[in-house]
Amino acid sequence: MSEGDGKPKSKDDQGKILRQYPTLIGAALGGFVVLAAVYIFNFRNHPFSGSSADWGALGDFFGGMLNPLLSFLALIAILQTIKLQQQSLETTRQELKLSTEELRGSRKALEEQKKSLDDQRFESAFFKRAELLFSERNSLLKNANKSQFDYQIQCGEGENLEKIVLGSAYSKPSGREKFKEDTALPADAYRVVNEHFTKINAERILSYSSVQRQIIGTLSFACQSRDPKTYIDIVLSVLTVPEIAFVCAMIQALDPRTMSYIYQSDVISSINLVKLSDYTDRRYLRGLQEAIHSTR
Repeated sequence: MSEGDGKPKSKDDQGKILRQYPTLIGAALGGFVVLAAVYIFNFRNHPFSGSSADWGALGDFFGGMLNPLLSFLALIAILQTIKLQQQSLETTRQELKLSTEELRGSRKALEEQKKSLDDQRFESAFFKRAELLFSERNSLLKNANKSQFDYQIQCGEGENLEKIVLGSAYSKPSGREKFKEDTALPADAYRVVNEHFTKINAERILSYSSVQRQIIGTLSFACQSRDPKTYIDIVLSVLTVPEIAFVCAMIQALDPRTMSYIYQSDVISSINLVKLSDYTDRRYLRGLQEAIHSTR
């Protein structure tokens, strides 16, 4: 019930009070007529007195009878007015209660609308980032002259992209050590790196390094949503197994919070973890496997 609905009710209450006044006035006049009739009936045979004392007695008679009667009627009128005012206040209280509930409902609807708009803005920003990521990744595939980025293709002088992903952005042993220090990754993660580092195509390594950063950045951005698992699944579903393995190794060291969401991904759950051992250090793989099972 709105405030506008309450105004007619207030007027009705005032009307009820005003309608009581004629009744009270009529009752007072009726009492006066009865007293006058009683007096006239008892003294009808007496002529009008010329003594002021007799008229004073008449005034005392009517005053003594009417004053209590009028006071009683006034008290009734006051009590009736108080009763109607209490009813009016109760009605107003109920209207205010309903108005408060309506405001709460409106506030809740606005909050839900805001959440919906926030989700839409996030989704738009996420897919823009994902589009940029997949575009650069597809460009790298095109440069590799392959339709699939399976990390088994050859590049440079026979070195494959598997070593690009699991290796470093540096082609010299000293660069390898620097890369490990820069990323703070466990040393065991580099056991898969073989002696052919010097044969890696440096240009493609740097190209994929950019893709790596975008993948990790997009996954971290997905964790800001109210449903990070869904958006993480979208990114991981496009990546290959070795690609996921390397991303997990990077994020495990750099952003554990994001990794906690990745553990819950359906894509991670569906991967054959034994297959991951071809691309990652086995000790790290066991830790990843234990973490995945602990969240189920």
